[in-house]
Amino acid sequence: MWHYSLVSLKQKAGCNQANNCKERMRYSYIDALRGFAILGVMAVHVSLFAGVTGFAKDFVEWGQMGVQLFFVVSALTLCLSIERKPVNKISIRNFYLRRLFRIAPMYYVGILMYGLINYYQYKTNTPNAYQYYTPAGILSNVLFVHGFVPKYNNTIVPGGWSIGTEMAFYVIFPYLYLFLAGKSIRFMSRLLIIYFVAGTVAAYLLTRITHKVVVNDSFVYFNLLNQLPVFLWGILLFKILKRTEVVSGITIALLLIAGGAGFLLSWYKGDIFFFFFVPFFSAMAFVAITLYLSKINIQLHWVKRIGQLSYSIYILHFLFCILVAYGIKQLSFMNGLGNELRFLVSYILVLLLTVIAAQFSEKYFENKCIALGSRVIKRLEARDETT
Repeated sequence: MWHYSLVSLKQKAGCNQANNCKERMRYSYIDALRGFAILGVMAVHVSLFAGVTGFAKDFVEWGQMGVQLFFVVSALTLCLSIERKPVNKISIRNFYLRRLFRIAPMYYVGILMYGLINYYQYKTNTPNAYQYYTPAGILSNVLFVHGFVPKYNNTIVPGGWSIGTEMAFYVIFPYLYLFLAGKSIRFMSRLLIIYFVAGTVAAYLLTRITHKVVVNDSFVYFNLLNQLPVFLWGILLFKILKRTEVVSGITIALLLIAGGAGFLLSWYKGDIFFFFFVPFFSAMAFVAITLYLSKINIQLHWVKRIGQLSYSIYILHFLFCILVAYGIKQLSFMNGLGNELRFLVSYILVLLLTVIAAQFSEKYFENKCIALGSRVIKRLEARDETT
């Protein structure tokens, strides 16, 4: 979702070759998109601890769509990465190994860290804090199948649902890419229209059969089947970027207007279609924003740096939300501040502390795990050549 593709890894390694430098300049906006995405997601989660009201609350809650921005960017970067090799040279095994060594180690840290936190809360004053940390719950998250288990989908690692959904997408991505590699932009557009119609019908039937409206942040909302169009938008984005002649201002404007209007209508008036329409239309708007950023030279280096750290930030920031909320609660003068000001102070503190921790995580843990994965792949490739 916010996860590094081959492009990102080459950016981090530096520009030893001219082609790498050109690639870094060409796709540097991708890190900025990840930065904006994680800043939005953090705003939502900080607000759960600090509390905001009124219009500010409505505005902050839009930050949850940062996950959909991650999904769009993830599909785009995966396509950019995998296109470097001819179709007959793509190694699905190596693709899975790269994703595993990139995602799993830090996620396992999250399982351990939040398990200990919930166990402490269980031992002190929250009897139900540790109820989900059963062998089945932990194992489903270790194996990344929790995206299909409602009870453990988002209860072991805070925000872990998006990791489960993304890992499920990784499983099908190589086959999806091979199927769509030779397909046109028109074909992808038709595919999205078909999915939109099918999703709308499914949303209507689901609510009429169950007599319940699917709420935000529910298992149905989180599920890959509901989020798959977001990834498909990312693949369509890749195809559009490869055809620079179709990236016109009119195209960008139409996508942004249609996506933005659809998102706002479904967010406030969607009712039975909320859970399907909101991700779909937000992804459409994000495609337009990405197309615009691809045409300009964005200079927000600090946002790009946050984007490079976004995966660690995503896993770690809940910890600092808890710590900052506890610390502010102990300061009596903070209680006199308005909700919005208290939220702003909390957000800045959580962001600073998480970025510092994420930089250590990147240098001393994530990069080493990625390097280990590269060594494993090279050894497997060398073994393949000798057999």
